[in-house]
Amino acid sequence: MEMPTFTRPRQLNKHDIRTLILSSFGGMLEFYDFVVFIFFAKIIGDHFFPPTLDSFWASMNTYGTFAVGFFVRPIGGMVMAHFGDLFGRKRMFFLSIVLMVFPTLAIGFLPTYQQIGYLAPILLLVVRILQGFAIGGEIPAAWVFVAEHVPRNRVGLADSMITASLSMGVLLGSAITLYINTSFSAEEISNGAWRYPFILGGLFGIVTIFLRRYLKETPVFIEMKEKKTLSEKIPLQKIFQSHLPDISFSILLTWIFTGCSILLTLMIPNLMSDFFNIPRKEAITMQSYTLITISLGAVLGGIMCDKKGAGRMLMLWSTCFGICSWFFLQKLIHMEPEGLSILYATTGLFAGGVLGCIPYIMIHRFPASVRISGISFSYNLGQAIFGGITPMIIILMAKDYPQGILFYVLFLAILGVYLGFRTMIKNKK
Repeated sequence: MEMPTFTRPRQLNKHDIRTLILSSFGGMLEFYDFVVFIFFAKIIGDHFFPPTLDSFWASMNTYGTFAVGFFVRPIGGMVMAHFGDLFGRKRMFFLSIVLMVFPTLAIGFLPTYQQIGYLAPILLLVVRILQGFAIGGEIPAAWVFVAEHVPRNRVGLADSMITASLSMGVLLGSAITLYINTSFSAEEISNGAWRYPFILGGLFGIVTIFLRRYLKETPVFIEMKEKKTLSEKIPLQKIFQSHLPDISFSILLTWIFTGCSILLTLMIPNLMSDFFNIPRKEAITMQSYTLITISLGAVLGGIMCDKKGAGRMLMLWSTCFGICSWFFLQKLIHMEPEGLSILYATTGLFAGGVLGCIPYIMIHRFPASVRISGISFSYNLGQAIFGGITPMIIILMAKDYPQGILFYVLFLAILGVYLGFRTMIKNKK
């Protein structure tokens, strides 16, 4: 079996750091868009769906539209990854950001149900489908792109910095959302101020398109091209023939990744204000601290993977995450505000450690010739299944059975321990 290839061990240089920074912007924009969409879900539901729906079902329709973007991600990811493995990481990486930016910008200008009737939710759905198609290749490509640029003894650090940038995208989205909520009245927000974050995100994306032109192809792909070791088969065909266990394993890792990130960064603030009587401003403030600790935890997790091994570290971080989340969610469910912010931030730190380990493990499960295809298919299929339905499941549980959220998170922690153990055993062999 073809072994994964990376560059030789050395220290990070200026070129590596510039590559890391420019590569992080796409994922940051993706999660910025997510958090803005989630925070304004109720307003979007009121504007794009029939007024005869009550507030709860309008929100559910909005989350359903949000989920559709996840469901088309595997298709976009497969198309993007196919070209990335055969024709170059850089070309696909540039194309994905171009296709992602303009639908984000379009949301800021879409006409409402009151203006064009049922065409409004249809257009919103089309935009989400286009976003999902483009986003399908972004994060897997970023993980592979930086991993193949930096020295092999810094792959964990590099990929964890991409992961940390996702939390920074959520933090930026939260900051913009907080600014909108404090600078405009409820009527002004409903009348159009909710559109500003989407327009701003689109403009940020256009700048990212310009900057990403200066990235160079990865040394690993150049070496494969020179040695003519690129995949002779269709990459997707090869991963199905030779890497089904790796695909299954990576889908389970993605379940943990998307479950932790969506719940802690996107859903918890909404649950706090909508179901547990915590003021929205206070919820967003607590979330901001937690996003910082998630980013710190992710980088720590990546560094520890480089030094101690990913399997052992995933077991450690998952155990700590499970224990801390138990205490945090118990306090939240029973509406005990004392120490809630500290527990939320600490849970975020341990969750970040888990998130920092996951891309390192996935990167090392696939050889270079099909690396983007393997990771992209696994990650996007996992996101489509678990990322698309998680918000709706969490809302339904919060409404009828809040303890279900706690058991869902504990399951993710236990799954992380199991997958970490499996990784440790595989690496020993």
